[in-house]
Amino acid sequence: MGKEHGHVNWMDQIFKEYEREGGLKNNPGFGKPLPESALSGNIFEGQGSASFRFG
Repeated sequence: MGKEHGHVNWMDQIFKEYEREGGLKNNPGFGKPLPESALSGNIFEGQGSASFRFG
């Protein structure tokens, strides 16, 4: 990893840094199940002001 064929593999460096800093373990929801509300409803109907409709 690291330098391959004279160039730096940026994704390897980013991922190694992410793992070294704890990765998803720093996420407050890590290891907890998703709420049931996240698994129901129509995925095409957004919630909040960021939603948009096709048509």
